[in-house]
Amino acid sequence: GQVLQAFFALIKEIENDELVSSLETVIEVYPDEVTAQGALICRQLAEAFTAMAIVSDREDYDSSFAAGATLSVIVALLRSSSKYPDILAQMEPPLCLLLDQILGNEEMLDYVEEALDILAHLAYSLPTITPGLWHNLETLFKMFSDCGIEFLAEIYPVMVYFTLRSNGQLSSAAGPSHLALIHQFVNHVTQTIVDPS
Repeated sequence: GQVLQAFFALIKEIENDELVSSLETVIEVYPDEVTAQGALICRQLAEAFTAMAIVSDREDYDSSFAAGATLSVIVALLRSSSKYPDILAQMEPPLCLLLDQILGNEEMLDYVEEALDILAHLAYSLPTITPGLWHNLETLFKMFSDCGIEFLAEIYPVMVYFTLRSNGQLSSAAGPSHLALIHQFVNHVTQTIVDPS
């Protein structure tokens, strides 16, 4: 616990992608110990990303690389947490907010690939698709409609997991809006591929 807190204090001070990436090694070497604090680590990584991404908007390339590395660490943490659904459930709310921040902001297109990786991991690993994830899918659809065709390969697994893991949500009371969203998304993708102009 104290080592990780010292690590995050250092990340806030230095904002270096190699330093942030070294946290991936810590997760690989001590997966169970790190995963036990997964929710706290996710919140801290999300806060660190936001701080670095704001700075990187001002042409600070070190902060931009460090922000991207932060998202890669979140993916590594999700991988190590996949067998702990209770911890994943605690990680989901701050990650949904983070995903909304990235997918809802044209200036964060540099981070969309990693954001889609996070969204795919959550959709696959959580026992069911949560309201927060459905909201992220709506935000993704808006982003895709505006400028997201280049991320089609990364969007595909997200759509597959949402469709396969919705556990009856497509036929429930909320289902018609969810089903309509997926249908609208697929229809838009098809039209974009057939007529990219």
